[in-house]
Amino acid sequence: MGAVIPPLLGWLGSHGSRHWLVANLVAAGGIFALHALAQLDVVFRHERRLSRLDAVLLHLNGYALMTALYLALENVALAWAPWAVLAIGGLHAGLAWSLRRVDRAAALHALAVGIGAATVAAALRLDGPWLTMALAIEGGLVLWLGLELAVGWFRVAGTALLMAAILRYGSLSRRSSPQCSRCSATRPLRWAAIAAVLLAVAWLYRRSARAGCQRTAPA
Repeated sequence: MGAVIPPLLGWLGSHGSRHWLVANLVAAGGIFALHALAQLDVVFRHERRLSRLDAVLLHLNGYALMTALYLALENVALAWAPWAVLAIGGLHAGLAWSLRRVDRAAALHALAVGIGAATVAAALRLDGPWLTMALAIEGGLVLWLGLELAVGWFRVAGTALLMAAILRYGSLSRRSSPQCSRCSATRPLRWAAIAAVLLAVAWLYRRSARAGCQRTAPA
């Protein structure tokens, strides 16, 4: 992957025109499919679980496809970019569903890429309070994945997304004028969404701590 993705992204960055659009999309999709099918072959045909390195490659493959599609669409049809990235998220959600019974860890990693794609799509498409709410919800989901997989960097990423949502909310609150009726109408909804996510995160940590105590308790 390291020998293929950087040249592809460099090519897309310098050939992002309408004349090259179809070829760029086909090349990006083909390279993604090649790596994804190789990993699915390991799980379904060889009946092996994905290794830690394979899980990292699954993430890199997904984010490389998002970057490639963005570069291909940037100068041609930028308005399509959020929907293309969201479609990648849906694709990884489908992968997670298909992997859920044969390799739960791989399914959760695929789901994490899907959540990441939704975050990127929200950042490209949304603005104002809706992006704040999306960041908070997705931060809670990433934290849940970190607890389920016992992966520290997932928990760090989820916490970072939550902090970004809280800081963004504070920034929006300072910039909104008291006369803005739309801002006043959505303020309780923003507070409720962020508070619900924080309560859910607290419950997840409590449940995880209880499960850890049960595993370490003597028989």
